[in-house]
Amino acid sequence: EWVDDKGVPLQLAGKNPVRMLEQERNTSSANRSIGNLQLDYKFHFLPELHANLNVGYDVSKSDGTDILPPTLAAAYTQKGTSSHYWQNRKNKLLDFYFNYAKELGRISSRIDATAGYSYQDWITDEPAIEFVSGIGNDPARNPTKTQNTLISYFGRVNYTFKDRYVLTGTIRTDGSSRFAPENRWGVFPSGAFAWDIKQESFLQNAKALSQLKLRIGYGKTGQQDVTANDYPYLAGYNKSDDATTYPMGGTYYNLLRPNAYDQNIKWEETNTFNTGIDFGFMEGRISGSVDYFIRKTDNLISRVVTATGSNFSNFILTNVGDMENKGIEFNLNAVPVKTTNVSWDLNFNLTHYNNKITNLTLSGIDDPTSPGTPAGSTSFIGTSLQYHKVGYAPYTYYMRKQVYDAKGKPIEGSYEDINGNGTVEETDFYHYKSPNPTLLLGFSSNVSYKKLSLGVAMRANLGAYNYNSVAANTGFGDALSFANFLANGSRSILKSGFLHNQQTSDYYIEKASFLRMDNLNLAYHFGKIGRLADLTLSANVQNVFVVTGYSGLDPEVFNGIDNNFYPRPRIYSLGINLGL
Repeated sequence: EWVDDKGVPLQLAGKNPVRMLEQERNTSSANRSIGNLQLDYKFHFLPELHANLNVGYDVSKSDGTDILPPTLAAAYTQKGTSSHYWQNRKNKLLDFYFNYAKELGRISSRIDATAGYSYQDWITDEPAIEFVSGIGNDPARNPTKTQNTLISYFGRVNYTFKDRYVLTGTIRTDGSSRFAPENRWGVFPSGAFAWDIKQESFLQNAKALSQLKLRIGYGKTGQQDVTANDYPYLAGYNKSDDATTYPMGGTYYNLLRPNAYDQNIKWEETNTFNTGIDFGFMEGRISGSVDYFIRKTDNLISRVVTATGSNFSNFILTNVGDMENKGIEFNLNAVPVKTTNVSWDLNFNLTHYNNKITNLTLSGIDDPTSPGTPAGSTSFIGTSLQYHKVGYAPYTYYMRKQVYDAKGKPIEGSYEDINGNGTVEETDFYHYKSPNPTLLLGFSSNVSYKKLSLGVAMRANLGAYNYNSVAANTGFGDALSFANFLANGSRSILKSGFLHNQQTSDYYIEKASFLRMDNLNLAYHFGKIGRLADLTLSANVQNVFVVTGYSGLDPEVFNGIDNNFYPRPRIYSLGINLGL
């Protein structure tokens, strides 16, 4: 460890990871039970009618102890620590529905109708953590217990006429305990129509064409998944720690500290319209689809920065506005080779889309001179790196425009005058790029020769940009200038030559397009062994390679902020499958 001249560990220095691995002792145990029962009953007096019941549970209980000895720099000031933790989870599911399906031969029709009820319940219980340190006076760790319940009523009707015209209508009503009673329920309808043109008389004899179907649909869906809080609409309080006590009569007391909340938070709703064509040629050897979609999201739920003094925190989970997403999807399947001994299947898919915010409901955001509402991460100096703003993609970066010399090297502290007033000021920022890719590509291939098979899956994201926070936080001289220890630095300093913090420079916004091979699989099927067992041997590699121009550890990071990203492992596995 880094220590001073008296042998005391330096708390600002990086900790020795080998020492932490060798000395920290973390032991835990978990017990889990999963059960499921499904019953389907056909009514004898009406065989077209079925009743289906599906019930399930997932119950787990875990506990563990984490011990840090006083010889660890991370626990030196506390003279060692020991914490004991528990967690109990109970997840329950109940689905019940009626299904009626009948062929109506006289009118060349078929009807399929479903109506049902669904109940899901999640409970997480974490008793108070026992925490002990060598210096005593340990703060109490609060127990927590949360519950999230989702209740749904749903119905669906499919009507088919002459095996070529299909009409579908659905409606569901969902109620979530995460919203206040007046906002708890949402109604989400959908409808679709499909026309199998290949079944028409004028195309039935077209042998080269094996499939041609036209589809059109509309639907509304709801989103209630929020992170880290099952009660975003309720006032909540936490007991303060010893650093935030209040003196009364010479004694310091722990207080209850309020959490930020929005009592009016409600369902995020997405309306989607799509139209598409399914096609096939050469008896299905070539097939695919083309789809165009428009997706509009209202009451977008996001965690955003609040105005000073407007709530109990500088961040709040709330409905921030509306967003629009347009795009096209293309999917192609092909079987180039199919013989007795050899078969080869290919799949290629492409999605091109662009999204932008169309409305922001937070006060003051409609001001055209406003950069929008801060979102995502902030820089080391507290400046927001990303903003939501009308007309731009969500989480668009908000940066200073870097000035470069004749050789293309960034000039430290030199930025463009964005507002054109002749002076470079703190307000000279601009909206620049976003972490959202504009083009998604996918490719898979499976080849088999007799008993040997080879499969590969690849994908590519194009048009996304990352903020290289690792380089911005450690890629300058001041980040390395400590008197008593050597700090790790980003190699970007070798190119930029920055001596001081330039974290708001768009120099650190990098193109994050990539091509990744996710999976490579090789298998050999031996067949029956001794007339008793069926044997297959396989070898598999996950995260095979990635091709990218991004200088960071991995171009695929959440919301574009590359900071403390845990590297994806490359996994090699061998498998033996024995079927009796």
